[in-house]
Amino acid sequence: IKSATVTLSKSAEKGQLGNNSLSLFCNYSLSAGDILFSVTLKRKRADDSDFHSVVSYYEDDKINATYYPNVTDLTGRTVLTNPTSANRRATLQFNYILCTDEADYRCELSYATSGQGDLKTNSDTKIVVTATPMFGNQSLLYTPSNNLAENQNVTFTCIGNVGREPQGTFSWYKYVGGQPPGRVITEGIKQVPLTNVVGSCTYVRTESLILTLTKEDNQMVIRCTVRQTTMTETGDGNIQTDRITVYYAPRIDSIGSNPDSPIYSEGLAQLMLTCNADSNPPSNYIWTLPDGTEQTGYQLRLTNLTTNHTGRYACMAYTGWGGQNYTANSSIYITV
Repeated sequence: IKSATVTLSKSAEKGQLGNNSLSLFCNYSLSAGDILFSVTLKRKRADDSDFHSVVSYYEDDKINATYYPNVTDLTGRTVLTNPTSANRRATLQFNYILCTDEADYRCELSYATSGQGDLKTNSDTKIVVTATPMFGNQSLLYTPSNNLAENQNVTFTCIGNVGREPQGTFSWYKYVGGQPPGRVITEGIKQVPLTNVVGSCTYVRTESLILTLTKEDNQMVIRCTVRQTTMTETGDGNIQTDRITVYYAPRIDSIGSNPDSPIYSEGLAQLMLTCNADSNPPSNYIWTLPDGTEQTGYQLRLTNLTTNHTGRYACMAYTGWGGQNYTANSSIYITV
């Protein structure tokens, strides 16, 4: 009859990859007459067909707890604690977690009782290794990256380590004028299958975002946030662009006169014509007068009005980028 009992537990639900600790506790009890031979910790990784012994413990330090000869990955980063008759707990403490620590673990008692020898009982648990995302201090890449203009398609590419267990996901934000709060972007996103980091159990995620630019996007900031456990705009890490300049052609918002009147009297000392256009880069202006002459500037000043000032005054706003020029035109008719 098996009288001994054993329970294998752990100090945390998951092991955090890197310089973090986690302990396995093998607690057991013996009945009167039981003779304990050893406590053995075994391990079975995903590619193992069965459990393999990794540590042997002995009660009351009759023999020091020892790693099995073929076990080299635990030495130097784990601490073994033998059980005692007063505290029947064998411990394996990890002080640094590796991907290879993810496995099923088994604590097995070897004992005898009531004349029966070589009895065994065991308890299992599993260590799952988790890792936080690792986003570097870098800028978010986008193409094309210069002379961006209204109605142009731009592709933003976000690449980053999203950890594991769980693997983080990306969220995209647009900051209009570079200022919070960010607007969540859900359309135009293309995902690439996760890739495993060589020599690690973490994953890299790649996503692309395609935006068709508008003039309102001038000076915007695009942010890529990785979310694993923190569901905010900053998430568990993020990278973002600098402010992005978007060029757009002139649109004449207004053209008018001051004072404003349908008919002006001869001798008026001054009449100011004003033309305002919205563009990036800011527009320059050329006024064409009724007699065909031209003047520059967004304002045109007429003085000492006569009937010769009667006619149509045309405003052309112009700007350019990337070797191209863009214009907008409007006019106002003045009657003296």
